[in-house]
Amino acid sequence: MIISMILALILVVIIYKYLLLKYDMTQLTKQLKYIKHHINSNQIIRTNTHHKHSVNLINEINDVLNAKRKEVVKYKQQELLLNQEITNISHDIRTPLTAIKGYANLMQEIETIDEINRYAKVINSKTDNLINMVDLFHEMTKLNSGDYALNIQEINIDECLKEQFLSYFNQFDNKSINVLFNEDGTHLVKVDRVCLERIINNLISNILKYGKTYAKIKVFDNKDRVLIEIQNDTDEPLSDGDQTNLFKRSQTLDASRHNGSTGLGLYMVKRLVEVQNGRITAAYQNNQFYISIELPRVNRQK
Repeated sequence: MIISMILALILVVIIYKYLLLKYDMTQLTKQLKYIKHHINSNQIIRTNTHHKHSVNLINEINDVLNAKRKEVVKYKQQELLLNQEITNISHDIRTPLTAIKGYANLMQEIETIDEINRYAKVINSKTDNLINMVDLFHEMTKLNSGDYALNIQEINIDECLKEQFLSYFNQFDNKSINVLFNEDGTHLVKVDRVCLERIINNLISNILKYGKTYAKIKVFDNKDRVLIEIQNDTDEPLSDGDQTNLFKRSQTLDASRHNGSTGLGLYMVKRLVEVQNGRITAAYQNNQFYISIELPRVNRQK
């Protein structure tokens, strides 16, 4: 009799657990069907079950759903960025192409060799600008997609800065801009040399474009970082709004259309600094423009 009661009780427990599990699976199936048709919603699987296996299964499903949704969001952001870049490219390329077409038409109407040569030089210059612009867009696309190969190595930042600034000696001399270096030992950084040189060249281009009489470069260590501070005077005023948006692509593009540049200088500098685990800030005060860059420092074991 007792054995029969025990067996009956066991049977009841088994049936009860079976019914609970069946109910859980029914609720799970209904919710999965809903999510299947509303994959972009933030809906997750919810249940009141305390069954260990059901809870674990539901948690795993929710983890997969959240991971997939994050991938979808990331993909949509990249798609939006790509569409914006395509729009920007079409606008930016149109300017030099229009100029080239205009000068080419003028060449058909002139007769003297001197005028033809003059227009040919302008066309050649605009073509170089167009090629540089395409190269920049290509590099920017790689940066934004995360597909940017880096060769991180130890670089003497002091020597690299001097080499790059020295290569522009004639341009600085023609504009009567004095370049002053603050000598303070040797500073080693962990960066990609090509990226670093491109950063410096973009900053030099900015100084040559907007600088007035001098540029000061200072390098010093700060814990696990190396700080590069560049200061130059300028006649180009910057409003508070301009300073806030200085590294945004839309801001540099709007400004560039007034001076004929590609408008990617400081935007590219920021992206190139960040991809190397660095930081960059800028400030403007009393006709002085300041750029500060932090890069990973090489720590020598004593």
